Amino acid sequence: MPVLWKDPFENFVLAFKYFSDHPLKIGMLFDGQYVKTTLLPFNYIFKWIFISTPILYSFLFIVGYIQILKKFFLKFINIKDTPSKYDLWKDNNEKKDLFILFNITCIISYLVFFNVILYNGWRHTYFINIFIIYIAIYAFYQINISFKKKYFKKAQFGLVLIYLIFILNKMLIYHPYQNIYFNSLYNDLNIHKKFEVDYWGLTGKKFFNDILILNPDKNQIKIGTASFLPLHRSIKLLDKKKREKIQIIGQDFQNADYLYSNFISEVDKNSDDKYKIPDNFTKIDEFILDNVKIYQVFKKNY
Repeated sequence: MPVLWKDPFENFVLAFKYFSDHPLKIGMLFDGQYVKTTLLPFNYIFKWIFISTPILYSFLFIVGYIQILKKFFLKFINIKDTPSKYDLWKDNNEKKDLFILFNITCIISYLVFFNVILYNGWRHTYFINIFIIYIAIYAFYQINISFKKKYFKKAQFGLVLIYLIFILNKMLIYHPYQNIYFNSLYNDLNIHKKFEVDYWGLTGKKFFNDILILNPDKNQIKIGTASFLPLHRSIKLLDKKKREKIQIIGQDFQNADYLYSNFISEVDKNSDDKYKIPDNFTKIDEFILDNVKIYQVFKKNY
């Protein structure tokens, strides 16, 4: 049973307090800087949404948000008792627009002004994506009806269709690692030096399979983890026979055959060498997906 069903008001307040002072307080990489989850910059949520959302969606969202906000602001300051044109909404569609605007504004304001502890992107708030898409579609509709000539309308649909085909192609390229997507403004080989790319380690299965292929006759392969990543989550994606061949030994690097690093750290790498690759290991592989570097593999020199 969803928690809010049992006691909506009390449990909502408890959830509000919990996320405002989340017990897990760590550090992470954000925009090239090491930051604490308790001291996030005000633009944290805005930046993450922008860099991991297709540019067209973000553009239309900004246009739509301003349009809806302007419409209801003007109605609010001109509200009267009788003329219907000054009502806050004239029909159910406008009431729905206001509802969406109110929800996303309140949620984002809560995240920013109450110093909510977030980490590794905006995965805690993916549910607001439906509001973003709704407002983006609203902007698309408003732009379309503003065109008087048909060829402008057709051109708009054509350009958007081309862009959607481009996004579909990106989805196929990234599959099954769509969580790694960065839009074209931030898609480069150094993005892992600015943001945490694969916190959940979904590419770990590929890493394990590649290691097993390299060592078909070895009964036990010891893997060190040079990242703040519970690699044991990834190994659960393998079948039992493959899992039995792999032993994850964490930061016990000198007893490892291979080291795995996906560049994620809860400590500042500039001042802490917890995940520094020892000199007796050599890089033998790296996984690059659509110009985004995901992880590196190092082998011990015997």
